[in-house]
Amino acid sequence: MSPKADKKRPLKLDLKKINEFDELLLNLYPEPEQNFTGDEHIFSLSMLDGYLTAVLLCPEFIDEQDWLEGVWQEGSLPHFKDPAEQTKLLEGIAQHYDTLKHCFDNELVDFEPFVYHKMYKGQAMPAIDLWLDGFERGFEYFEAAWHLNPQIESVIDEILGFDDECDFENLSLDQRNKELSKLSDLIIQLYALKKSSS
Repeated sequence: MSPKADKKRPLKLDLKKINEFDELLLNLYPEPEQNFTGDEHIFSLSMLDGYLTAVLLCPEFIDEQDWLEGVWQEGSLPHFKDPAEQTKLLEGIAQHYDTLKHCFDNELVDFEPFVYHKMYKGQAMPAIDLWLDGFERGFEYFEAAWHLNPQIESVIDEILGFDDECDFENLSLDQRNKELSKLSDLIIQLYALKKSSS
């Protein structure tokens, strides 16, 4: 079997399961108070995908206990309704990590950020804001574990400023799809730099 045939695409979930997963993440905490200044939690699958992408790109291995802490709200454990809900969510998070890890183990063949689509004038338009928020969270949470050099810093800056730089929200559908391809290329480039510097 060729490496490409062995490659799994990120999380094969239908829309219903994605919505259920997002609902679990979204409702882990009560609404933050107006004066809340800490980090919010990861509250969507797209954010989780961006966060775990950054975790897996980190030059130092980050174990599950540590990266899972970064999913939760700063300084506060989540509020599960019951043990079944906790098991369902933790298994879903672990499954997505394993799927992404498999993608990384296959040299990011066919890597694509997991992004949502919003309907606009009859077209399903990709949106990257939540994915980028998750990636930024993952990078900043473990920034001390990165072995930064000018090349790596440059690519990370391009990723973190990607939305604003290309004015993504004002692009047409075709333009957004092209920019998404560029974002994937930046992740692959960062992965190559990580490998060459380790």
